[in-house]
Amino acid sequence: MVLELHTWGPAFGLPSIDAQCLATIAYFALALPTNGSPEWVLVPDSDPKIVPTNELPAVWTGSRWISGFRNIVAFLKQYSDGEWDLDRWMGPGEQADCVAFSSFLELHGQSLIDLSLYVSSDNYTSVTSPAYGTLLQWPNQWIIPPQVRSQAKARTEHLGLSSLDLDAVEEERQQGRDINSVAAGQIPRSLATRPPQTVSGLLGKPSQKSRIRLEGLTASFVEPLQEMLEKKGYLLSDNIPSSLDCLALGYLSLAMVPELPFPWLKDRHPGAAPRLGAYWSSQATLDFSCLLLLLVLLVAGPSSATTNNVSPLELANHGP
Repeated sequence: MVLELHTWGPAFGLPSIDAQCLATIAYFALALPTNGSPEWVLVPDSDPKIVPTNELPAVWTGSRWISGFRNIVAFLKQYSDGEWDLDRWMGPGEQADCVAFSSFLELHGQSLIDLSLYVSSDNYTSVTSPAYGTLLQWPNQWIIPPQVRSQAKARTEHLGLSSLDLDAVEEERQQGRDINSVAAGQIPRSLATRPPQTVSGLLGKPSQKSRIRLEGLTASFVEPLQEMLEKKGYLLSDNIPSSLDCLALGYLSLAMVPELPFPWLKDRHPGAAPRLGAYWSSQATLDFSCLLLLLVLLVAGPSSATTNNVSPLELANHGP
C-alpha cells in the first residue's frame, strides 16, 4: 500500500506554503525508504475539506485519515514497527527535550509566521495572498486566503501587534472619525482643533513600538534554539536528525525563504542567532535542506503524475 501525504501546495520555492506540511514532507523524505517501489506519494491538493478534521497535512492510508504532524509521526512509528521512527535512538532525556521543544516550536514559531505572512498587510497583500492564488481554483482563491488570515489574526491577537494590519488600523480610524463627528456639536470649537490623522500618522509611533515588540518575540524564539544547537549539527544530536529538526525546518524555512516587502523576521534571524542561521543554511551540506529536499522527493515520489498526484519533479518545477 502506498501512503498518500496530502498537503498545502508549494509556494515561495518551497514544497508547501504551510510549516507543518513542510515538516511532514521532510520527515517522510528522511524516514521512509527510497529504494525500490515508493512507499508514499505527495498529493499537494491544498484541500483540507477532504479530511474529517479539516486539517492539512494528512495521510490517507487507504482506509482512514491521520492528520497533523505529531499524529502522522506516531502513526508512521506504529505502522512500520519502529522502522520509520526518526527518534528511535533517543533516551528519556532526548525524548523529553523533543516533546518540550516541539511544543515550543509549534506555539512560538506559528505566531511569528502568522505575523510575518498574514497579519502584516504589506506582506499578505503583496506575497501571501497571490501565492494562495496559484494553489487554489476559483472561487476558493478568493474565499480561503481571507479565512486563513482571519485565523492567523485570532491566534496572534493577544500579542498586541494589530498595527501591522492596515485594515484594522483604517477601521479604527473610521470609528474615531464617527465618534468625533458626534462629539463635534458638544465640544467647544476651541477644544476641537486636532487635525484628523492619516493611516501613516497612526502607524508612526505604533510602528516603532511594534518593531521593538517583534524583535523581542523573534529573540525569544531563536535564542533557545541557538542554545540547543551549541556546536551540534542538529538540535538534539551531532549527526542524527530527529522529528524536532523536521519541525524546525518547516518554521525556519517560512521565516527565511519568502521575499517580503516587510522582511522583519528574515532580517532578524541571522543577527539574533548566527548559529541558528548557520544551522539552517548548512543543511545543504548535511543533506537536509529545503534545496535538497525536492531532490530527495524525486526518489521518494511516484514515477508519474495523475490529476491529483503530482510527481516531485513537476513540484520542483512549480514556481510560487
